[in-house]
Amino acid sequence: MKPLATFDCLALLPDPEPRGTSLRIHNALPKARLVLASDRDAQRTALEAMDGAYVLVLQPNVLPNSQLASTIPDPVLVTGDYTVTWLARNLVTGHCEGFAGPTLYLRETLIADYERKAASPVKHAIMPYTVADWAFNYASRPAFSAAFDYAKQLLTLPNSAKEMTIAASFGSDMPYADWWHLGFLCGLSDATEAVLSYEQEKRAMGRGAKMQDLLKDLRRKSNAEIGLISDRISTENAAFFRRNRVIKPDPAVYAELAATYDKLGKAGQAMAAQWREASRWIWGEPTR
Repeated sequence: MKPLATFDCLALLPDPEPRGTSLRIHNALPKARLVLASDRDAQRTALEAMDGAYVLVLQPNVLPNSQLASTIPDPVLVTGDYTVTWLARNLVTGHCEGFAGPTLYLRETLIADYERKAASPVKHAIMPYTVADWAFNYASRPAFSAAFDYAKQLLTLPNSAKEMTIAASFGSDMPYADWWHLGFLCGLSDATEAVLSYEQEKRAMGRGAKMQDLLKDLRRKSNAEIGLISDRISTENAAFFRRNRVIKPDPAVYAELAATYDKLGKAGQAMAAQWREASRWIWGEPTR
C-alpha cells in the first residue's frame, strides 16, 4: 500500500475559498482535485475523471498537516472493503475529531452515491491519530456552521456528553471561538438550518444583543433541556489548557478499531492486539 500523497483526492472547498487553502492541499496531495462543496455535479465529474480504485476525500476547511502525505493506509482494512477515516484537530477546541477527518473511499462507491443521491452503507474504521487540521475559524459564518453541523451529528450518537462539553466550553482564546460556541449551542436546539440560525443571531446582535448574553442564554437552555454541563472557560484558562493539555484520542476509538480488526482473520487479530497495547500504554488501562 502506498502513502496517501499518491492517491486521487477530492478536496471539497467552502465558498469563498480561504486564502492559502489550495496551496496547502496541493503541497501535501499533488493529485487533489479541488471542487466547491456546494457543486455536486462538479464533484461527480471529478470522480469520474480519476483512474484509481480509491479516493481520499477532504471535507470543507480540512487541511493536511505534516503527517498526512506520508501516512500509509493499512491494507488489512482497505482490502477488507473498509472506508478508513483519520482524525482532524479542531483548531478551536483542540479536540481530535473523526467527524471532519480525511476519509479513504472506494471510488466506485462514491460515484454510486452521487447517482443515487444517497450514501451507501459502508464498513467504517477510524484510525486514532491526527493527520489534518479542521480550520474553520477564519470567519464567523464558517465557524458557526461547522459547529452547528457538528452538534447535530453528536445529537445522533450515544455517549457523546464528553464531546458536547468540550465543544461548548473549550477554546475561547482562539479566533472566532465565540461564533463556534454560538453555532454549537444553536445546533443543540430545535433549529434545523445553520444558515437561517446564523442570520437570526446576526440580526439579534444588530438589534443590540451581546454575544456573551446570547451564549449564556443558550447554555442555560441546553443545560436544562439535554443535561449538558458546560460553561465558557476564560480566555486566560483556555490558553493555559492549550499549552499544557496533551491531546490524545479517547480510549473508545482504540476499542472500536481493535474490535474491527478482530473480524479480519489472523492478520487483523494481530493488529487488534497491537492497538490494545497502544491504548494501554497511552491511557494506562486495557482496551477490551
